[in-house]
Amino acid sequence: MLSATRLPEPYQYVVLGGELDEVSAGELLSLCEEKLAPRCRLVLDLRAVSDLDETGVGVLVYLYKRLRWFGGRLRLLCPAGPLLEQLTIHGIDGLIPCFADEQAMLDADAAEAALEQGWQ
Repeated sequence: MLSATRLPEPYQYVVLGGELDEVSAGELLSLCEEKLAPRCRLVLDLRAVSDLDETGVGVLVYLYKRLRWFGGRLRLLCPAGPLLEQLTIHGIDGLIPCFADEQAMLDADAAEAALEQGWQ
């Protein structure tokens, strides 16, 4: 697992690789807990993740709920392929927004922010 900061505030960016499973779940939780702050947007780059088990799914749901409690949001970078299929099977893609790349995510967030401005 690597952490990088390639996105502007309020984004926190974490690059994951290998398997997201029982072994790596604790490491991911520890790393993400350090990054949680009010209204932050945590981006998990799953493009190098080869497999996701039930523990990995549980961690994603936990982080989603925890970030919502902080007034933040969780975003996943995961292009079409086997991992996105796993996320779809578990219903994660309907709960947590998944994007093919950073630009697609930033565009969607900008559109969402514009809509929120219109409601105020």
